[in-house]
Order: sequence, then C-alpha cells, then structure tokens
Amino acid sequence: SAVSLTGFSGFCTGFDEPEHGRSRIFSLFILKVFDYRQLRLLYLLPMSFKEYYPYYRRNLALAFPLILSQLGQVTVSLIDNAMVGHVGTVELAAASFANNVFMIGMIFGMGITFGLTPITGQTYGKGELKMATQWLKNGIFTYQVAAVLLTLIMLGVYFLLPFMGQPAEVLAAAKPYYLWLCASMVPFIAFFTLKQFFEGIGNTRIAMQITLISNVVNIIFNYLF
Repeated sequence: SAVSLTGFSGFCTGFDEPEHGRSRIFSLFILKVFDYRQLRLLYLLPMSFKEYYPYYRRNLALAFPLILSQLGQVTVSLIDNAMVGHVGTVELAAASFANNVFMIGMIFGMGITFGLTPITGQTYGKGELKMATQWLKNGIFTYQVAAVLLTLIMLGVYFLLPFMGQPAEVLAAAKPYYLWLCASMVPFIAFFTLKQFFEGIGNTRIAMQITLISNVVNIIFNYLF
C-alpha cells in the first residue's frame, strides 16, 4: 500500500540520520505501518520458483565446479589407498599413517589460504582490480613463507614418528613417504593460493580442471612407480 511504501521509505532514510533518530523511525515503521497480519504476509509469503531461478542458476554455476574440485581432492587419497593396498598391508598401513600425520599441517596451511577469497571477492566486486591483484601478490608471499615454516615444523615431527606406537616395519616404510609429503607442502600451498584467488573473482573452473587432471596424472604415476 501507499502507507507501507511511505513507511518503508522513511525507514530507509532513517539510516542516514543521526543515531538518536534511527530507533524512533524504526519504531514508527514497525508499530504504525505494519500490523501483525501484514508482518506475517511480509515474512511468510514465498517467492515463486520463476523468481528464484536466476539466483539458483548463478549459484550452481559457481558451486558445481567447487563440488567437483572438492571431490577430486578426496579422490586423490582414495585412489592412492586403493592402489597401495594392492602392494601389501604394511605399505597401506605406512601410507595411511604418514598421510594422517601430514594432514595436520596440510589442513592448517589450507586454512591460512582461505582468508584470501573473501578479501579478493570484496575488492573485485567493487571494481578495484589493481587492489585485487595486490592481494594476490601479498598472498603468494605470505603463504609461501607460511608454507616454508609449516614444512620445517612437519620435518621436526618426522623425528617424533618412532614414538607414535607403530610397528617397526610400518615405520620403516612410512618415513621416506612422509618426507616426500613434506616436500610437497610448498607447491601445495602455492596451488591453494591461486585457487582461492580465482574463486574470489568468481572463476571456479580452473581449480576444478587442474584437480581432475591431477587425478589422471596421479593414477598414471602410481601405476608406473
């Protein structure tokens, strides 16, 4: 109604007024413009699917590559375990043990890079392309320093592996594999830095394509070596 529109206009205008005027306009808007039945209609009346469809489509266009990317990352470990299991039970136990220990540092490194996505998206959404690029440069430097520190920490954990209650044959097979995992920390964090940046600017397909290709490469190299 005209009264409702007038009240809503006054409510919106109130946020440009001094602080003491906001609560007064908000109270007038709630108490005098809407009654209980109008408030129920305002909050409970659903939009039609046709009105929501453009939002669903845009969200799915962004989300679907992310889903495949996450599945691809999980599939790498799944394929590794499946192929190592054919070698022997000791080797499978060693790979699982080394992966679980290394996972602590890996998740910590992933969590650091996640901070790049929202700040990149915010600056890119404002059209500040130069600033978004600057965030990428800062992220590459900061996260690579963090990756080196994490690598050193995980190398220190290497000397604690004998004290984690594993059988001698499992420990002997796990140690060299664990060192290879530690060597992968820096390129892993570099990939996630770029992944989070591109996701921040709305490009989720690049990380998906790289992850899916890496699964194919992983299978080939597992088979060869």
